[in-house]
Amino acid sequence: MRLRQAHAILEAATALEASGLDIQMYPFDHDGPGNRNTYGQDYMTGSAEFADANGRNARLYNINIAPGPGDSKISVAVDSGLGSETTPLVAEVFDVSAPDPSGESFRGLIGARVAEVVGEAIRQREGRVTG
Repeated sequence: MRLRQAHAILEAATALEASGLDIQMYPFDHDGPGNRNTYGQDYMTGSAEFADANGRNARLYNINIAPGPGDSKISVAVDSGLGSETTPLVAEVFDVSAPDPSGESFRGLIGARVAEVVGEAIRQREGRVTG
């Protein structure tokens, strides 16, 4: 994982936790004991859970933010549901490369854009489910 990828992933996870959707993000160590290696390297994973006021009709949103493809992008995936009953909501790749050819400058706010895309997908889904 490259430094720009790591920074964007951490920025995105922080923005998602601050989004007001009760999203909990944590690092996934692919070398950890018992972990199944989905992306081939470390990444951030998390979830958000919602239920109706009576506690029924629970919904789960799974979020993964991983480095790649390549050294200058990160991948974001959001699914709703569990097991074989999942519905993909977001599958996007974000460019984290330097905005100028020298590589000397910093491309910030990628994490904020990721949080915006993920948050909007969850809010839209919740509007359809609850509204």
